[in-house]
Parts: sequence; structure tokens; C-alpha cells
Amino acid sequence: MSEDYTNEYEEPMANIEEEPSEDIYDEQELLENISHTLKILEEQSTQLSVQLESLSELNTTIVNLRQVSDNLSEQIYTDCLSEYKKIITNASKNYSQMQQAAVKWQKRIISEQEQTFKLMKYSSLITPILLILIIILQIL
Repeated sequence: MSEDYTNEYEEPMANIEEEPSEDIYDEQELLENISHTLKILEEQSTQLSVQLESLSELNTTIVNLRQVSDNLSEQIYTDCLSEYKKIITNASKNYSQMQQAAVKWQKRIISEQEQTFKLMKYSSLITPILLILIIILQIL
């Protein structure tokens, strides 16, 4: 009986000895998988922190853009008003210069017409006198 007792327990003992070796391999495989998963998680965590920094920078940029856009319509209104004033001032100066040029042109035309009228006046005086002289000379 003692041999049976030993034999009965030896096989299970042999089975128990084999099972732990398989469990060790399974545990090692699990540890390797856990290690690999932790490495992947660390990489993903690093990428996530980089993305969070980028997101923070984007949020700062968005805040800056909102501030600029809030003041943009007011700034455009002010700039346009300033430009319209400059345009109207320039148009007024141009109109004044054009008016002065028109007055000068009219004075020049009047001056030329006065000279023409003087010549016509002298011609109207000289022509009858010359006509009378021609008639007198022909009579004589």
C-alpha cells in the first residue's frame, strides 16, 4: 500500500511539477505583455501630453484671435472713416485746383478775345479809310 500511496501521489506530484513550469511561462508571457502594454501606454501618454500642449497653444491662439476679432470691426470703422475724410479732403483740393484752372482759362480766353476785338475795331476803322483812299485815287 505504501507504494500505491506513493505512486498515486507521485504522478499528481509530477503533474504538479509540470504545471508550475507552464504557469511560469504563462506568467512570464503575461509579464512581457504587461511590460509591452505599459511601454505602449507610456508612448501614448507622451503623445497625449504633446497634443495637450498643442491644444493649450491653440486655445491661447483662439483667445488672441477673439480679442482681435472683437476689436476688428471697430478698427475697420475707424480706419474707413479716416480714409473717407482723406478722400473728401483730396476731392475738395482737386475741385479747388480745377476751379482755379478754369478761372485762369476763362481770363486767358477773355484776354485773347479782347485782342481780337481790338484788331477788329482797328480793322473796321482802317478799312473804310482805305476804301475811301482807293476811291479817291481812282478818281484822280
